[in-house]
Amino acid sequence: MSGARERMERVNRAKRAMEAALEFMCPGQTGPEVAARLLRRYGSPGALIEAGKHQLMRQGLSENNALLLSMIPDIVRHMEQQHFGPHPRLATLNAAEKYLRVCYIGMNVERFFLLALDKSGKLIECVHMQTGNEDSAPFYLKNILAEIVRTDAKAIVIAHNHPNLTPMPSVADVECTTALISALNSIGAPLLDHVIMVGRHTLSLRGFGYVPEARWRQQAPENGLLQHWLADWDEAGSLREMEKLAKK
Repeated sequence: MSGARERMERVNRAKRAMEAALEFMCPGQTGPEVAARLLRRYGSPGALIEAGKHQLMRQGLSENNALLLSMIPDIVRHMEQQHFGPHPRLATLNAAEKYLRVCYIGMNVERFFLLALDKSGKLIECVHMQTGNEDSAPFYLKNILAEIVRTDAKAIVIAHNHPNLTPMPSVADVECTTALISALNSIGAPLLDHVIMVGRHTLSLRGFGYVPEARWRQQAPENGLLQHWLADWDEAGSLREMEKLAKK
């Protein structure tokens, strides 16, 4: 079976499973009607379960059923994180992107994470720093510095998501990144990147040059982790992803 055909079969299986679940939740003649309406509204089973409890209630599901569906992303996220193990090596942007995609499964509000890494790039801890709303999450420099000290991190990556699918960093995103780079000069734990999750896609402020590469490298010229962060990153592929999102 070809890759495209296999992906289509997986999508169809997911749709059939979601239809069956919705029909079970809404028994009687309304079940198939509710299933068809919700799948039309959200376009896919994944988008439906990521809509969140309150949105699903507004679409006519009971509170219990909406809560049950909204719990699925948490379960999936936990299961996927188990594949990485407790301390995966995230020594490059490509590796960090794969890990962060899992961290943001089902996130419909903005959340801010810090990846605390040891000197080889192994994850010490993924720290949930802040939760915001659909538009923004606050950025507190002192909290980041405190977590670096607490975890004894030798390098960090910061990440947040854009639930509204805006495929561009804001002015504040860039400014907080440059402010953090400056603040870390005295600590000896360089900032490797600021990654923004847009749906399933990732936007690297470092990779796309929103902060000049020289600023990143000047933090610790002798740090191999910092110098080789972009080694296996697919810039052209990431650019195509962002261009597609911008056209939507």
